[in-house]
Amino acid sequence: MTEELEGPSSVLRAGNAWRLGLILVGVGGALALWATLGHSRPSVAALAPDAPMLFQPARKCPRATPARELGRELEARGRLRADRYPYDPRDGIAALHHYQEASSCYRFAGSQADVARTESAVLGLSTRVQTDYAAARMNLMRALQSKRWAAARAEARQLLLLTEHLGEHDYVEWLEGTMGWLTARERVAP
Repeated sequence: MTEELEGPSSVLRAGNAWRLGLILVGVGGALALWATLGHSRPSVAALAPDAPMLFQPARKCPRATPARELGRELEARGRLRADRYPYDPRDGIAALHHYQEASSCYRFAGSQADVARTESAVLGLSTRVQTDYAAARMNLMRALQSKRWAAARAEARQLLLLTEHLGEHDYVEWLEGTMGWLTARERVAP
């Protein structure tokens, strides 16, 4: 009777269990490989280099004479550019440069009240621009991570305008590449 229990049907069951085990190991290995390869490519956001500082050391008065009149002219240009900042981020950067130069001219002319006024304008506008810069960087990363391509493209454009004055920089080059990638992505996506 013992031999009947170990007949062909029990061997078939053992063979099926062996095959089933191999299939499960194969499927598990394939899933592990897919998960590893699928997540090993870094996202666009993960490739971003560190963002540069927007502002360099204070700018100097372009001419020493007549320093006070030149300071007034530069301050007026700064005010005009600061008013345009909400429409074009480059104007905010230009306004800061004009205010810094005006402050330097006033300092050279010995006009402390004018220096205080332009330094206050520099502080207020630079705080606003730096806040907008930080917000645009954060918004870009969040849009990229959530695959909101149009929003990411808008933030990348804003950042490109804010960093245009820096010239060649790793972050600016990354933004340009990201902008091209997003443009292509938008054209392909339904």
